[in-house]
Amino acid sequence: MQFQSIALSQPLEVVFEPTHFPPDFPFVLWPTGRPGELREKAAYLHYHNELEIGWCVSGSGVFFVEEKVIPFRAPCVSLIYGGQIHIAQSSPGEGAQWYFVNTDARALGLGDFPGHTAAPVIAADEPGGQELAALAELLVEELRGGAPDAGRCAQGLVQAM
Repeated sequence: MQFQSIALSQPLEVVFEPTHFPPDFPFVLWPTGRPGELREKAAYLHYHNELEIGWCVSGSGVFFVEEKVIPFRAPCVSLIYGGQIHIAQSSPGEGAQWYFVNTDARALGLGDFPGHTAAPVIAADEPGGQELAALAELLVEELRGGAPDAGRCAQGLVQAM
């Protein structure tokens, strides 16, 4: 499958990237150490069946989600629902740094989010954005901490989002 966007200089391949969750733990944090830096030019688009919550801690760039091209600047949060084709890239010369949490929404009793229409990237200066950014930061810190009850705490944070 290929995808063409006016914001992309060439068609990009679309790749299915399933998330492999640890047993009895419905979250995968990437990266687990320092935030990951996005490339300046997307190499491919991807999708997965899981809810992906992103937290941009620095930089700027653009997110491609389905047919939408969404500029972003830190701090912001992305909410990518299962099945949505997407990728993000940094602005030239300004590396954007992100954490991403893939979540097994069904295991949390959150369902599949059919008919999702909300904006997939929410800036901290938008209504509710500051609260979402704070919840995303807490979610990442909870999962990075690795406490025995991290899953339960993380579940509450995702439900609050």
